[in-house]
Amino acid sequence: FVVFQRDAGDDLYNLITYYTQVVPLDSLVVIDHQGVEKATQEILSYYGNLGMHVWRCEGAFKNKAKMWSHVTSVYSQSS
Repeated sequence: FVVFQRDAGDDLYNLITYYTQVVPLDSLVVIDHQGVEKATQEILSYYGNLGMHVWRCEGAFKNKAKMWSHVTSVYSQSS
């Protein structure tokens, strides 16, 4: 399961809690688009250390489509 986020803080925590009721943590992929908020980065780091996949998307908003394609192609090759 792949989601985009940027500085979602508590909403990100709630999203992770919700989706991990349906899929294992190591099946959750979060793409962070230029997030800088400290609380969000701590959440990503914490859950990343527990097995959640965290990717960072840099650059302009238009790069999100390229990042989505890249990340999903990585996982489609391994599934």
